[in-house]
Amino acid sequence: MDSAEPTGRLRALDPNLPFLAARAAIELDNIMLRRSATTEAISALAFVLRSSTELNSSSQCSLLDPITVETLTDALSETHGKPITTIAMLVEQARALVVSLMKASEVGQQDDQRLRELRLFCIALSRITSSHLQANYESSRSQHPHRV
Repeated sequence: MDSAEPTGRLRALDPNLPFLAARAAIELDNIMLRRSATTEAISALAFVLRSSTELNSSSQCSLLDPITVETLTDALSETHGKPITTIAMLVEQARALVVSLMKASEVGQQDDQRLRELRLFCIALSRITSSHLQANYESSRSQHPHRV
């Protein structure tokens, strides 16, 4: 993997996340088109999601920051059309997504309908995180003390 991929936990304001999600969507497209494709971005996205939703001694509420919770909730809701109302629902759906992404990265484990859903999720995640980054950038520029 190259340095353009996030490591560790999912963070909505990670500047590399929109690119990783977009690359994963392209890889999913290539799999559906039966083109020779790498699955590095799919695997990396699955790793980041899995790392973010693993249970440890702390509660599920502390696994993700509020902006990331909002981003992940929006992307999953947009993809599945069902609202996510609790952190437990979010974690459950994210874990199911990890399993699906890991399956998609394995040769011969493709279900075209599920691949389409995963691609839609990746596109939504890329778009939503890009807009959060843009808003954060614009906010920081306008509030800089040395700017007019």
